[in-house]
Amino acid sequence: AAALKEMFRVLVPGGWVQLGEIAVCYAGPVTDRLWKMETALTGSAGGDLNIAEKIPRLLEDTGFINIAIEDRTIPLSGPSVHAQNGRRIALWGVRSLKTAVLRSGGLGFVESEEDFDNLMVALEDEWNGIESAGCDFRIVYAQKPEVAH
Repeated sequence: AAALKEMFRVLVPGGWVQLGEIAVCYAGPVTDRLWKMETALTGSAGGDLNIAEKIPRLLEDTGFINIAIEDRTIPLSGPSVHAQNGRRIALWGVRSLKTAVLRSGGLGFVESEEDFDNLMVALEDEWNGIESAGCDFRIVYAQKPEVAH
């Protein structure tokens, strides 16, 4: 909420913000395990991995108007350039959590660096093997009123 208040404060009247967040990733049991691990990690830091669904209400509560939501799916499997890029970026993001997960004791999902690396291999294999693998991504646009309310 503090970040949104600051965006609202510095934005010119009539200006727009655009926020994007992953809503959920899905494929199979490895992806489900990963999502639970990420939820636990985010929660341990006081965050909320399910923030995508709450953004419109938070923007409204901050004073933004003309809130628009655009939901998209990022494919994680298949030969298309879009899927290859989605998979590459998603894997990079997940792998970047390694240090935080291990410093948090594995959060009950992994016990060692080797466990984490094996989870990443299994994840990539799952995404390559399940045609419907993807992530839902939410983009939210909102405008600061021209005149303060």
